[in-house]
This record gives sequence, structure tokens and C-alpha cells, in this order.
Amino acid sequence: MNAAYTVMDYLHGKVADYTVSENVISAICFDRDTEPSTPASDVDERLRMLCYADLLRYIYLQPGMTKSYSQTNGTWSQKEGATQLSVEDKKKILAEMRRLYAKYGE
Repeated sequence: MNAAYTVMDYLHGKVADYTVSENVISAICFDRDTEPSTPASDVDERLRMLCYADLLRYIYLQPGMTKSYSQTNGTWSQKEGATQLSVEDKKKILAEMRRLYAKYGE
């Protein structure tokens, strides 16, 4: 595994369909006493999966709909779309979160 692939990268990859700020992931890592810049391969599976469960919890607790925004400056532009969590999405997230917490005794 490439040492440049960090815990931050890993967690972003696990929830790639959701917009989650680096601040959120940094706070989750802080709560789990790890640095987001730590190579993912240096972190044991339990810690990675509990950080992932914490991230799922964050997503689960968000409002069902988030709004989009766009910024433009000359030829540069950035757009982020709206995300809507359906009841089914929330059920799947909750089930996975509970499974992980139970597996690792939390």
C-alpha cells in the first residue's frame, strides 16, 4: 500500500458519494486519537472501521437534504450538488454503523 494513502484518503474513499469536509474527518480522527495524515496501512483495522462508523454516524445525523452551491471566478468554477438521503439510505447507514460498533464492542 502506498504510504501517501492516508487515513483521510481512506475515509473520504469509503463515503465518496457524500460530501464530507476535511474538518469533520479531522475531528473524527482526533476523537480516535489518530492523525488524519497517518498512512492508512499503519492504522489497524479496528481503528479504521471505528473511524468509518463514526463517519457514518455523522452522515446519518445530517438533515435528509443538503443544498448545493457554486462559485465562479473568471474561468475557474466550482460546483457542489445537493444530496438527499432517502429513508432507505438512512436505514442502510444505520445498519452498517450498528454492525461495525457491535463488531468492535462499542
